[in-house]
Amino acid sequence: MLVIREQQIQTFIAESDDRLIELIAQTVREMNPDRVANLDDAQLIELGRFGVERARSHGLRRSETIAAFVALMFEIATSFDEQPQIKNALADANYPPDERFDLLWQRTSDDDWIEAVNLYDAKIWFPGK
Repeated sequence: MLVIREQQIQTFIAESDDRLIELIAQTVREMNPDRVANLDDAQLIELGRFGVERARSHGLRRSETIAAFVALMFEIATSFDEQPQIKNALADANYPPDERFDLLWQRTSDDDWIEAVNLYDAKIWFPGK
């Protein structure tokens, strides 16, 4: 699984979305090179931007949470957040959005994540193309 180091997380904090996207792209390229080998830097930045927008659509605001969400998009599936139990956990209004993400592991099962892997659809990265 993609791991983002504490130093990288601290760099994400208080940075602009553009810088956050650049750091996510750099981290994905370093940590999961086989998965993104066929993408040039501009494409990877575009995917990072799409991921940040998708994370924000769930109300996520903390840079480290957004980065982790996008990392899961690369590692698990672009649409991991559409798996029913994961989707419910991310939408639970009993918790603030970033806390919902932090609690995902406690509120979902291994089977939920296996199902999420099977939702992978490369076309989601490039909607409308």
